Amino acid sequence: MKKVIKKSIIAILLLVFLVGLFACDNLNGHERAEQFKSNVYTVVAESGETKQGSAVAVAEYEDGALLLSNYHVVQNADSINVSGKRAELLGYSVYHDLAVLFIKGITAQNVVFSSSSAGKNYTIGNLGGDGIRVFEGENVSESGVITTDKLVGSGRKYVPVISTYSESGKGMSGGACLNEKGELEA
Repeated sequence: MKKVIKKSIIAILLLVFLVGLFACDNLNGHERAEQFKSNVYTVVAESGETKQGSAVAVAEYEDGALLLSNYHVVQNADSINVSGKRAELLGYSVYHDLAVLFIKGITAQNVVFSSSSAGKNYTIGNLGGDGIRVFEGENVSESGVITTDKLVGSGRKYVPVISTYSESGKGMSGGACLNEKGELEA
């Protein structure tokens, strides 16, 4: 009886391993980005004017998740809504144009961070307010640099960023940039 149970357990574990192996290895970069899309949300910030952007759930926290967005999207907002849910601004960096938001009742799923790498990438965001979509692009180098004189309060210093050729425009701010493995580039 013990041998039968032991063989059954080994067979089930082997099956789970093989299904997981084939499920992960057969996905191309665009398919991985489509799966990751569930971590990217539309941001609407109200402060006399309405600003739209995107945010990425990066970690579970208490009874919700922490999200990253761009500070210029939520700057001076009286209220911040992320996909219809009220968000709380926990912190921000004007210098890096980053904002950390908290939202109850959502999760961050399968988030793996990676350093930037040359090759294909996938940007995910709310381009033009048309909902969250995936766009294929190309990283131009392993570490791009832009001047931050466009960022409020930066003092015209340099901040390392990912340089990419991909769809961009109003509403993409705060969205995700993934490499071909589906890892969030940071």
